[in-house]
This record gives sequence, C-alpha cells and structure tokens, in this order.
Amino acid sequence: MRVILASKSPRRKELLKEIFQDFIIIPSTVDENKYSLDKLSFVKAEEISNLYPSDLVISADTLVYLDNKILGKPIDEKDAFKMLKSLSNKTHVVTTYYSIFLKEQNIFFTNKSDSYVTFNELSDELINIIGLPTYKLKQDLIKLGIILKDK
Repeated sequence: MRVILASKSPRRKELLKEIFQDFIIIPSTVDENKYSLDKLSFVKAEEISNLYPSDLVISADTLVYLDNKILGKPIDEKDAFKMLKSLSNKTHVVTTYYSIFLKEQNIFFTNKSDSYVTFNELSDELINIIGLPTYKLKQDLIKLGIILKDK
C-alpha cells in the first residue's frame, strides 16, 4: 500500500512527513470552486482513491476566518504576504477538513479541525501558515487501523 497526498501544497507535504516517511503526491484535478469547504477534501480524496483503490489517500483543505469573514486562497506570494500581515496581532480561526480514503478496505473518513490562532506582531521573515492538523490526522489513522500507535 502506498500513501498518496492529494495536494499540491508544499506545506502539507512537509507536515505529512511527520507521520509518513514515504509517500507520493498526486494532486486532485477537482474544480475547488464547485464545492464547499466541508465537502472539498472528501471529493478530492474520492477522485484520487477511484484511480488508486488499494492506496491510502489523504487530502485536506483549509480556510482562515478573520472577524467572521473568509480569507480566500491567496492568488500569489504577494497576496499571501498581505493576508498574513492582516492577521498580525489578531486572533483568527483556521478550519481544516481532511479526508482519509482507502477504497479497497472501505475506509472513507473525513474530519474537521478548528484552531484559534493569535499571532503576535509578525515580522516579514516569520510569515508562514500551517495547513494540516498532523496530530489529529495521525490519531485518526491509528483509530482506523492504518498505522500503529507509537511505542
């Protein structure tokens, strides 16, 4: 069984290494504008799982809320920088939905993680954002019997 990350996010790739040393990346081609956040990771995982039914597929999608407004995905690095600067010295909510699919074993699982994050003053050098709740993801993988609990 291979592990597939259905995401182009370099940050998710980096974070998933905390759970799996070896995995491949096969990004989904799903039109993200057609689905709400609570459905998107499921649809992405389903697409890749249909192509690779004997492999473990993990997908995730994240939204950031500031003052009850959704901050969309940045269009480029300059936009991402501007967005993160707007979060400086404020509390915001980071909502991530992630899905775990292993079609061959009839595992189709989605979970949600909300984090309330307060940034201190962000210097230009510190601006970076996290997009995968690795602790919760790992606990769910253990509960589903896909990986063993650490000793």
